[in-house]
Amino acid sequence: MKARDKYIITGVVLTVLLIIFLHFMPLFDLKMTSSYQNNLINYLKDDSTLIIAFILSIGLIVYGLIKKD
Repeated sequence: MKARDKYIITGVVLTVLLIIFLHFMPLFDLKMTSSYQNNLINYLKDDSTLIIAFILSIGLIVYGLIKKD
């Protein structure tokens, strides 16, 4: 397995885990709003950590795609 494959796999796994976490987050009652979609949008607007995590996971995928072995 090449190093670039490891970056791509890690980025994809992190992205999938973040999407799963965001999907089930309203079930954890982290924030109470009227609907699921509003809850998710409001939480994403308030929390810059999740946005940074998405950017880093997508960055890992892109870095793996452009990395030369």
